[in-house]
Amino acid sequence: MFQSLFRSSKSPKPPQGNQTQGGPVSSTAGNQQASQQTPQMAGQAPLQAQKSPEEQRKEDLATYRDQHTPIIATQLYQSLISGAKQQTDQYLLTNKEALALRDSVRQAAIDKVKNNIEADVGATADEKADAKKYAEENVRKAMIVEDSLTRLSHDTVRAAIGADNRAILEQKAKEGYNSVLPKLKTPLAKQQDEAKKQAIRTGQTAADGKLTELVTQIKKDLALRIKNDASFLSGSVDVKDAGMKDLKDRHDSNDALVADNVIESIYTNKLFDPIKLAVVMKLGYERGFFSTTSDETKAFVKKLATAANEQARADIEGQLDTDTNTAGKSELGKKYYGMLAKVQAASLSKGSVNAVVDKSAIDIAKHVLPEAATKGALKTSAQSSAFEVARSNPGDADKIGAAAKKGAQIKAIELLKVKQTEAVAAARAITKGKKGDSSVPADTVKQGEIASGVKSQVSADKVGEKSIKQAVEADTLNGGFAKVGKVIDLAVPNNGDSSSFEFELKIPVNHTGNVYVLFGLAAEAEREESDLTVNASITFGAGFQTFGLDANFRAGLFMESQSKDSVGVMKLLSYGMYREMRNIAPRAAEYFWGQGGKSGMEKTEEAELWAAMIEQTHMKEGNYVDVGLMAKLQADINAGVAKMGGELGYKRLHHYDQETIEDKVAEHNTKTGKTAAPGKTGFGDKTDVASLKDKASALGFKSNKRVWEAGATTEVKLGSTSVAFGLEGSLAFVNDKMRSLSIEAKGSIPFAYGEDVSDWAKIASKWVTPIVGGAKNVAGLLQSKMRGDEEGVKKGMGGVLDTGSDVMFTLPQFDSVGKGLVEKIKGDETINDTVKGWITGKPTTSATEKVNKILLSSSLDLSLSFDKEWTKTGTPKEWEISLGAAETKTFEVDAEIAKVSVEKSKSLGKLGFGTNDNGELEFKGGFLGFET
Repeated sequence: MFQSLFRSSKSPKPPQGNQTQGGPVSSTAGNQQASQQTPQMAGQAPLQAQKSPEEQRKEDLATYRDQHTPIIATQLYQSLISGAKQQTDQYLLTNKEALALRDSVRQAAIDKVKNNIEADVGATADEKADAKKYAEENVRKAMIVEDSLTRLSHDTVRAAIGADNRAILEQKAKEGYNSVLPKLKTPLAKQQDEAKKQAIRTGQTAADGKLTELVTQIKKDLALRIKNDASFLSGSVDVKDAGMKDLKDRHDSNDALVADNVIESIYTNKLFDPIKLAVVMKLGYERGFFSTTSDETKAFVKKLATAANEQARADIEGQLDTDTNTAGKSELGKKYYGMLAKVQAASLSKGSVNAVVDKSAIDIAKHVLPEAATKGALKTSAQSSAFEVARSNPGDADKIGAAAKKGAQIKAIELLKVKQTEAVAAARAITKGKKGDSSVPADTVKQGEIASGVKSQVSADKVGEKSIKQAVEADTLNGGFAKVGKVIDLAVPNNGDSSSFEFELKIPVNHTGNVYVLFGLAAEAEREESDLTVNASITFGAGFQTFGLDANFRAGLFMESQSKDSVGVMKLLSYGMYREMRNIAPRAAEYFWGQGGKSGMEKTEEAELWAAMIEQTHMKEGNYVDVGLMAKLQADINAGVAKMGGELGYKRLHHYDQETIEDKVAEHNTKTGKTAAPGKTGFGDKTDVASLKDKASALGFKSNKRVWEAGATTEVKLGSTSVAFGLEGSLAFVNDKMRSLSIEAKGSIPFAYGEDVSDWAKIASKWVTPIVGGAKNVAGLLQSKMRGDEEGVKKGMGGVLDTGSDVMFTLPQFDSVGKGLVEKIKGDETINDTVKGWITGKPTTSATEKVNKILLSSSLDLSLSFDKEWTKTGTPKEWEISLGAAETKTFEVDAEIAKVSVEKSKSLGKLGFGTNDNGELEFKGGFLGFET
């Protein structure tokens, strides 16, 4: 600390030779006697008495002491002040006894910075608030606390260490000098240096003691002062302009910190929409699959749905007579399409309900979440967050933007927690009442207002008008099941055409395969000049086969319908299935053919209204549908030289046509004592729509049609050609009255690929018949075009496909293809030798034959038939005897277990004789589809 003192204690070099020096002299080279004198010069005063060397040395040391003691004292005094200040600084800045003072000064500084910011007249409150956030940081960076405490330390030390302490230190230093005794043997300079060092040591020891004493007292005084009032320094804290730069920067960058579209997006997506959705869900809508809904909320939802449906149904009823889609329809048509419209409305009106519920949710959300104030809060939070980044990264727009967005999102989350709870409570008050307070029930007045709003919205949305339009345009009456009719139009495009499909599955039940269970699926379509007949059956049974004999019995479901077109027959089949299922399981029938009560009508009425429309549209003019059970016994035998077969069938059916329906409704009215409304026969558009349930009961009768069928076939060899003959007949009873009889004898000359055929048979069946059949298809196409047939396109396609197959039979190039195809599958065929012996009159033993199991053939069929009909009372009607010719093409695959057969036949010509509707005899004929 006192290096300068040690450096200044060195004496200058002594004079050399006889040089003199004024005053006391000390030498570092050795002692020179003070008494040495130069010769006196003339004219000088007399010399003083000489001092002894000891006296001179002592005087020299004293002179040196007096020169340096003030300097040493000053330096010791300054060192004392510096040491005291250093320790006082450390005490104030670090000692826990001064913690309260530091905190007080820091807080005072922060407060003054904030006050300075607040006093600014050019900044907004939000800008000031953001600048204030960094007040403490600015106090720290400006070292305001340190500066204030340092000034306090300086003032305290100066006040505590007065100038008297310097005099004390000077005296102590002099004492140190005086403690060094003169030594003549020691050079003066060296002894002066030793004396100075001793003076410094003595002074320093005194200074150190004084420092400890003074600092102890200073700390004690400060501690007491802090204890009495730690804020004594607060008033004198000087913060200068700390924090004002942040305020200026915040003000200057205010508009650039966040874009308005960011705030708009966060307000909408993070706040308003979630709160609105929460309200909507609380009102009972847009809930997830696994969410639970209280009974009160369910009742509220039902109340709104009921209001919507009531209004929509009322609007529909009021528009049926004036709406262009229904104004021209019959009473039944209006009732039917009105029903469908009401069903559509049940779905469409949900949009109106949702719109009103959304509006209610929006009103609640806006009430708890004022737009301007909320966006302002989001923007303030965004700016505050962005400014924090902008202070350190003023040029990084991406980081500033991200910070702004994050700040707004944090604020949105904070608001969402509070405001969503408030909004949900408001919604709950509507549906259930105040939570936790049973004395405040659901707001039924508000519920009523919302329900009324739903009704208004339904009308405003024109739900009724739209529903009527959709109901008519959808045309569900002819949709769905009727689409199968397109396949029928392809299969039987022209008058006199028929097609059949048959699939059999034989599953052996023992290892020999002789006994089997049977599943059968069959369908047939036949088109005449004025009607189309389609039937289908699904059967199950069992049979056995042995020694060329195959016999089986099967039973199952049979359906048949007749109408003017393919759509009609399919819809009548659907009608028949409805009636049949209604007899077995009414609820199931209503489920599949009704509307589930969505129209506001009873389910039975909905289904019966549909049925009445089917009657009106497709069951007129003698059309009908039969549905019921069938059973058939069938046997075939192969005798080698001949193949024979026979079958016997029985059908127990429900027969529905206009006549039957009107009779059954009249019978029911008579039994129940009910008088039918004028003109209401119970059929089609004459159905009493007010008594649909009565009609359903009236048509729930037992089977009323019995059909007996029998047939026999034989196939014999005429040369190398197999010729088939058949005889079949059917007898039908309705309500135990004979209604129809049909007998037909038929002969067939086939050409089959892979089989031996005579030239005459090949000419007749492979050439002439397909060519004439193709000509008929062309004629049918022209007829369809001239009539403007609605199904002309599909029928035309069917005719083209059929003509193509006819052409293939006539092409020699196809012979190898056809033969190769039928030989793909071969199998064994067993011959019954016993029957063969009966036919030939000779006992034989035949080996098993290998035959083709794929049949591809074209045949010429000649038939003679007799048909007779009776009225419902048993009175004979018209009869007819006819002779006809037809082409039949067959494709069959017999894979033992499974058998598939497709057959297409078309009438080439017909000649008949019989009575007409008036009972008059007349000839009837037709050729290539043209009839007279």
